[in-house]
Amino acid sequence: METHIKEEEYELSYKTDLEIYGVFVSKLALYDINQLTESNKQPMHPNLYYQLRSVRGFTNLNGKTYNDYLEKWRKINI
Repeated sequence: METHIKEEEYELSYKTDLEIYGVFVSKLALYDINQLTESNKQPMHPNLYYQLRSVRGFTNLNGKTYNDYLEKWRKINI
């Protein structure tokens, strides 16, 4: 069952995830600032994560939050 959050909470969550992404990818040796999709060199951009999380089963496979997703990506690729 999906939980719905208020728009303000959603915006704050997205802003926080953008900041986390910026810090995270700035530490990677190779990354393309224009790439939104996931690769073995960098995680997907929060924009794409937020779009895809409305797809049934996406959060089950990739993490309930963007931070969960980053942890999974890091374990596999770093």
